[in-house]
Amino acid sequence: MSSYLEEAMRQAAARRGAARGGAPPRPMEPERRAHFFPAQPDTLEKTGLPRALVEALALKVLFRQPGYTGKQLSRRLCLHINVIREVMDEMKLRKAVVYRGGTATGDFLYELSELGREQAVDFNRRSMYAGPAPVPLEDYLQSVEQQSVRREALKPADLERAFADLMFDAQFLRRLGPAIASARGLFLHGEPGNGKTSIGRRIALAFGHGVFIPHAIDVGGFIFKVFDPQVHRQVEAPRGERRRADTRWVLCERPAVVAGGELTMDSLEVAWNPTAGVCTAPLQVKANAGILVIDDLGRQRVDTTELFNRWIVPMEDRIDYLSLPDGRKVAMPFDPFLVFATNLDPTDLVDEAFLRRIPYKIAVHDPSEAIFRSLLDEQARALGLRVQEGVFDHLMEFWYYSQSRPLRACHPRDLLLQVRDQCTFFGRELVVSRQNLDDAAHNYFINNQM
Repeated sequence: MSSYLEEAMRQAAARRGAARGGAPPRPMEPERRAHFFPAQPDTLEKTGLPRALVEALALKVLFRQPGYTGKQLSRRLCLHINVIREVMDEMKLRKAVVYRGGTATGDFLYELSELGREQAVDFNRRSMYAGPAPVPLEDYLQSVEQQSVRREALKPADLERAFADLMFDAQFLRRLGPAIASARGLFLHGEPGNGKTSIGRRIALAFGHGVFIPHAIDVGGFIFKVFDPQVHRQVEAPRGERRRADTRWVLCERPAVVAGGELTMDSLEVAWNPTAGVCTAPLQVKANAGILVIDDLGRQRVDTTELFNRWIVPMEDRIDYLSLPDGRKVAMPFDPFLVFATNLDPTDLVDEAFLRRIPYKIAVHDPSEAIFRSLLDEQARALGLRVQEGVFDHLMEFWYYSQSRPLRACHPRDLLLQVRDQCTFFGRELVVSRQNLDDAAHNYFINNQM
């Protein structure tokens, strides 16, 4: 078992002991961030995988693509060419594969024998997965331990870089900075339209280091897919590292997983496809070493109390127990930085026991008039709109102050997008006039006085 889980389990046991009157847990000593780099293994033993698993993957590939060369198999399975040769030589001795020919570079074209086809059919019946070879669970546990957001030492400059395109007052950023640096949980609450979701998405950018995400993990004999291109944004490693890196891993930006109203309890469990014979990691595993934003909390399809009860122990112990298709439980790291965003009062959603586990509760209030006007100017520039003199003064006086309408950070973007739509539709110059801004506001606001 990795030191990550050993330490997490030790602390959890100590906490339980303290609750029964035992000694309090020893706090973890601050550590410098360890740089995790998976080097390409050049032997089967160094991959940490059983020979049978790699053979099964190779047979399934050749069943679908006869005549693959060793180099093509190497690219397909993300394994060093020496590993492929080692495995294929063994299978040739057992007469599971045959050489169909050679290449000018000394490689071979491989084809299945009758025995190999029978084995491939049997392997496909159990699992149709024939993608990149998985990494051992132990290696994944070490990667999460060494790449955790909790190991990063954030500074104000990191926050300024991440939020450069958003406008907040200095006092708000002073409160937000330590909350993000702690990576111990954050509640963003307040009126709709003021940027809570945008804040949650950008938190990952403050943690500057890239992280390695495995294509898949070997968990108790099951292929457990982790890398998700809809969640993980791949980045290019330096050339020297690319040549040495284990291609079973993908270098990505810090994950930033956002789950809104579509969230269900099933999203938090292993997804098993019995037809393909493949498991898919739940949201919190995909978000490990990154950020998990639960957006618009209180409006999910899942009951809020049920959601919090599901996570209350993993948040405390940093371990989540997931069920495999055969009923076994496996301990997985629970290492996302949890951010909850809601328009509702947090005390109406959760009880005190859960709120205690989210140490930071930060209100995202309406912008000041100065920031609101800056947002208007910035959005106009971004949309290529020229603003006639006095138009924004008219907007503030007539549509806000005279109607006691609160300022919302989303209004400048939404109103000026309508102005641009009008100009484009009627073939007019991209100009913000009193007339087209009044038209946009009339369409946008409910219960207006115009």
